[in-house]
Amino acid sequence: MGARRTRTRRSSIPRRWAAVRERGYAANCGEWRSCIAAAVLGPGGPVAGLSVSTSARRMPEELRGEYGTLVTQAAHTLTESLT
Repeated sequence: MGARRTRTRRSSIPRRWAAVRERGYAANCGEWRSCIAAAVLGPGGPVAGLSVSTSARRMPEELRGEYGTLVTQAAHTLTESLT
């Protein structure tokens, strides 16, 4: 049996990836840990990922956007240094 928040329907994957592309970061918010990640891009595409992971209680839903903005900005800074 999976975690309560685990997505198991294939039909939801394209919609979820579209949301990641639109906001610029991915969020993995589990029952115990939460993670926000953004891609670091090189001239040929993705070369690394930058993420912040912490206990779920330290990253409540109302702060995820703020964490996402910070991680995305840092990933863009790294991207600029590679191009």
